[in-house]
Amino acid sequence: MSECYRQLAEAGEAVCWLSLSYADNDPATLRQHLSRAFVLPDSSAAELLPEMPDVLSGFIDGVHWLEDPRARDLLLHFVLSVPAGSRLVLAASQLRVPSLRRAELNGLVRVIGPAQLRMDDDEAAMLLGEQYAREQVSQLNAFIDGWPAGLRFLQRAPQFCHEYLASSQSLPEELADYFETHICQGMAGNRLETLMELSVLQRFTPELVAALPAGVSHWGWSTSCYAMAG
Repeated sequence: MSECYRQLAEAGEAVCWLSLSYADNDPATLRQHLSRAFVLPDSSAAELLPEMPDVLSGFIDGVHWLEDPRARDLLLHFVLSVPAGSRLVLAASQLRVPSLRRAELNGLVRVIGPAQLRMDDDEAAMLLGEQYAREQVSQLNAFIDGWPAGLRFLQRAPQFCHEYLASSQSLPEELADYFETHICQGMAGNRLETLMELSVLQRFTPELVAALPAGVSHWGWSTSCYAMAG
């Protein structure tokens, strides 16, 4: 998303970005942040926001932070008001707004899930550079499971990549630090405990998690982008 945002901004197109946080569960805070990010008319006295401007690309990251129904309804109104000449892309680890599912069925929303976001070997080769043979690119891409940001980490750690290709080393230090500071620290205790139990398997899928005996895990996962287009 950030790469797309940067390219559009450099091309001179009208583009806006908003990163949500837990504080945006307060509808007034969310309204203020949306208004500032999308340069909307003052709506402090209204319960809903004005419609999104026309001929504009917008990106909203962290939709999964919104747990308050009032905040979700406010965002939903804004999302479904996208004019024909604009587009809006939202990122969330989980889709918690049933109305967006209904909008998807009505053709108003397109869901881009993990499978579409995973890099193939040709795309991985472009990110990793020309220093690896095709078989090595495929091996590194399989190791990171096509994760674009992970491939960026590998691109910045050539020594690790050569050691991994030779003897299957563990994670590069920078990538391990990223998991610890950006993922593990913000994860609920039961989720982190489940990941620790599953880590003995080294590689697992949502289907495997769902098949585990009851009591091991009561959570599911997905990482998706939701694209609104007129």
